Amino acid sequence: MNSRLSVIALFALFATISAQSYQYYVLAVEWAPTVCQSNSCSEEGASHWWNMHGLWPSGGSNYENCGDEFNENSITQSTLNDMQTYWSGLYTPGESFWEHEYDKHGSCFVGPNGQKGDEAFFSTALSVAQQADIYGALSSAGIVPGNSYDAHDIINAIHKSFGYSGFACQKGAIQQIEICLDLNFNYIDCSGTGNTCSGTVNYPSN
Repeated sequence: MNSRLSVIALFALFATISAQSYQYYVLAVEWAPTVCQSNSCSEEGASHWWNMHGLWPSGGSNYENCGDEFNENSITQSTLNDMQTYWSGLYTPGESFWEHEYDKHGSCFVGPNGQKGDEAFFSTALSVAQQADIYGALSSAGIVPGNSYDAHDIINAIHKSFGYSGFACQKGAIQQIEICLDLNFNYIDCSGTGNTCSGTVNYPSN
């Protein structure tokens, strides 16, 4: 009996490992005022907050389009309220944005305790973003919206808080920041992200 239980336990363990065969996460956040300079935004991002783009399982295998489809009805009202505030679609309806992010990335998500599904993915992603608080990290370094900065100052402020990260600029303005986390959501250096920001970079106000 004990031997049989051990086999069942090992099977469950290997099933979890197989499902979570990616190696780390990329947390991607976007600055709404920059995004909306080049797009006709019908939704606004929250002030003093970098809008969620996504939490992306990355590295290894089995980390995109794992088959599970977005089901808004499985998400609690509390999480939906937070998504509407902090995960705005900006220039697309929020529901369409969330569906894309879940079908491509969230469908592969398996939390540290085996959590899966829409509620687990979106609530976890929001919690990770709120803990990171990119806006606060930049503000603590004296970098606030409505001004221009040397790209190195923005990059160094983020590196100091989160390790080597990815940056994207659009028409001379900071647009997106990507930070990396291990499977227990500890910050790690990113190895697969790049940087398109250089020189003087605008950080536009809301």
